[in-house]
Amino acid sequence: MSGFLYGVALQWKLDIRSKSLLVTCYIVPLIFFLLMGGIFTSVMPEMRSTLIQSMIVMGVSMGRLSDCRRRWLKLMEVISKRFIKQMGCLYT
Repeated sequence: MSGFLYGVALQWKLDIRSKSLLVTCYIVPLIFFLLMGGIFTSVMPEMRSTLIQSMIVMGVSMGRLSDCRRRWLKLMEVISKRFIKQMGCLYT
């Protein structure tokens, strides 16, 4: 369990340093949560009891899915550079 907590703390520190990751994974889902929560409770006040659970799932999903593309592209870039370097085609 301590390894898991260490990994979470380390990921948090790395995420805070990256401005694009901070905006994509933390600030945008939080704004979405506040905006849509306000709209839903003004339209249907009885939805307040289930709103927090559903908005947390939506915010976390949106944050993670919007970040997947960037991480995937970065991974593919690293793999491509390694492959080119191993094949001896990189002149720089």
